[in-house]
Amino acid sequence: MKKTAVKIAVIESERGWGRKIDDYMVCLTNKELWNFKENLIVKTRKIQRQIGTCNVKVTQIPIDLDEKQYEELEKHKRIWLRALENLLENTQEPTVMSVELTKQDLINLLRGTKPDSMQECDNLTKAGYMEFCGNQHNEDWRWKEDKLQTLSEEELWNLYQEYKKQ
Repeated sequence: MKKTAVKIAVIESERGWGRKIDDYMVCLTNKELWNFKENLIVKTRKIQRQIGTCNVKVTQIPIDLDEKQYEELEKHKRIWLRALENLLENTQEPTVMSVELTKQDLINLLRGTKPDSMQECDNLTKAGYMEFCGNQHNEDWRWKEDKLQTLSEEELWNLYQEYKKQ
């Protein structure tokens, strides 16, 4: 269920920099809105004495919040919108993407992996999955695509899972 609160666009305007929205303050009640506005005006006057002209415009805008955001707002009475959005991002279910991989896709994925040790590369070379392609100065192995073509998709996936870097 959505609950309604008030968000206030805090627009900063500095000479030479133009106007921009710094952030939105979300308030639970009109009383909190006016308290925030008064505090902001006092702070702005102090800043103006230090750096010159700095105007802040406050515009009231209604906003719908979900239950968790509204609970957080009730605790604090007012909170920056960025903090409420972060709260929402942390509670949303992650998006799951499914992709169908072809056998060639799995082979390409596997070709992008390297075993962690020379011993593993030697064992895979003896099994026919890899071949040595380096020299006496630089050890290197590559996957043998013709041998990988003979494996099932499940075997390719298991090999990929074993050698991909975490």
